[in-house]
Amino acid sequence: MIPFYLRQLLMPLLIARGQKDAVPAQIRAFYESVQAEYLSSEWQYWLITARIYQALSAPTPEEALTFLAEALNLAQPEGYIRIFADEGRVLAPLLRKALSQGITPEYTGKLLTIIEAEKRRKGTLPPQTSALLSEREIEVLQLLAAGSSNRQIAQKLIVSLSTAKTHVHNILEKLNAENRTQAIALGRELKLI
Repeated sequence: MIPFYLRQLLMPLLIARGQKDAVPAQIRAFYESVQAEYLSSEWQYWLITARIYQALSAPTPEEALTFLAEALNLAQPEGYIRIFADEGRVLAPLLRKALSQGITPEYTGKLLTIIEAEKRRKGTLPPQTSALLSEREIEVLQLLAAGSSNRQIAQKLIVSLSTAKTHVHNILEKLNAENRTQAIALGRELKLI
């Protein structure tokens, strides 16, 4: 029997080696042992970890989303990020699916933005990948690239000045850009403009 504290290392190893069929039994045992001891937020981390690995090794997309939804719902109140970001490369497609189905949309979007920002920093983000910008935010980014001020953006899109500022702020945040110039450069790099 593998000790509890080592089981969390076994699961990603089995997934990485393509032995997904061996993972469910290990995760089930891991989850049950954690659930039996669930007394504090420290144990919540382990429950979330178990659900993430169950999602990654689930035989069907529906099961994967069920496990991921539970992990997200457990993690959101405490704001766990690293636990998801560490598995970002393999977890991002499933997080995108969860986002498209409205599963904790704000939190899931934030996780995806962080994962994609880390990929950009590491140089592993494909150029065609968007940073979850809405169509309206892409319009605003195009106006920024054309040199428009917030007031001009508001006038062209027929929105309030505060709405235009909010769009610009969201773009900077989603692209992990420090300023408009950097956002425009990232937008061009990602082929958004």
